[in-house]
Amino acid sequence: MQKQNIRVRMKEGEKVFGIHTANHLSAHTATRLAKTGLDFVFIDTEHTPLDRESVSEMCCFYSAHGVSPAVRTPYVNRHWISMTMDAGAEGIVVPYVETVEEVKEIIQSVKLRPLKGQRAREHTTGEKPLRDAALEYLQKWNQNNYVLIGVESVAAVENLDSLIAVEGLDGIFIGPHDLSISMEMPEQYNHPEYLQTVEAVISRASGAGLIVGMHVQPKQDPMTRLHKWMKLGLNWIVYSSDAAILVDSVQTQITRMKSLQPD
Repeated sequence: MQKQNIRVRMKEGEKVFGIHTANHLSAHTATRLAKTGLDFVFIDTEHTPLDRESVSEMCCFYSAHGVSPAVRTPYVNRHWISMTMDAGAEGIVVPYVETVEEVKEIIQSVKLRPLKGQRAREHTTGEKPLRDAALEYLQKWNQNNYVLIGVESVAAVENLDSLIAVEGLDGIFIGPHDLSISMEMPEQYNHPEYLQTVEAVISRASGAGLIVGMHVQPKQDPMTRLHKWMKLGLNWIVYSSDAAILVDSVQTQITRMKSLQPD
């Protein structure tokens, strides 16, 4: 099943494609969506009011149908990350990360799960590394999990080399909207400085051997631009959202029907 090797596929540079599930779909609709060729689904708990039960249902359902569930947590917090992984998430996306300390906390929460507290910190800092048996157990436990940090601000871009150098990080996720606002050019997605920044981030992260993800919106990111970004190393692509695609499709078809003239 795709979910069992998606992390390896990305590490090898293969491009995987998903969709933002903006709504908690019915089992019937989700079953049909799972058959469309999606590699993963992006479940957002930062901006979407989903509770733990809903997230768990979505993760378990999609995982059972061979689609890897990736969940964005509300913010940097090991407890949220732990709850999200307990719900069944394989991919963890943490928004608005700007410091090395945050990256270390995130990686510790994902890669050492279910180890927590002082013992996890001792291993992470190198003060008291885990014994081989414990480390082997944790690596096997988390072998299919992957973690992406949100690069969504000027500070994150400026600190990028330090952030992506932290051992254990799988990749980054570019947040176009927040990044444009932090750059003080809100939603100016065609601005040369914005495009140059995005391309530089993709190239630097990809050059370091990391997964590079981004939320792509068809109305602001033409296919020619997406193709260029993919050639630069973008390989974890979240395409639009279920709600946006539904609305656009209905609007297009209704407009076409209303334009028809009777014979």
